[in-house]
Amino acid sequence: MNSEKTHQALIAWGANKNQIAKILPSDMDEQEAMQREQHILAIEECLQLLFRQLEARKTFMNNASKSVFFEGRKPLEVIASGSLDDLAEAHRIIRSMLCI
Repeated sequence: MNSEKTHQALIAWGANKNQIAKILPSDMDEQEAMQREQHILAIEECLQLLFRQLEARKTFMNNASKSVFFEGRKPLEVIASGSLDDLAEAHRIIRSMLCI
């Protein structure tokens, strides 16, 4: 697992300790932990392709999005709901931004 890289990505996006605890709950099983880490690292890869500058990635994750899925919410807030489904859907939506 890439737990250090996962935490680094979340911190780079501006996630606070409470958000990180919801995104990566301590009581999850190993399979769920792997799924969450895969989604987070894949989102980070997409963001790196979309935005070369770290600050631009952080700005995207912390600004209200016009995407139908995000409904004007900040992507980081959606991911920090703690729902694996929300995390997976956020990954799908952000990945779709690469295909114009």
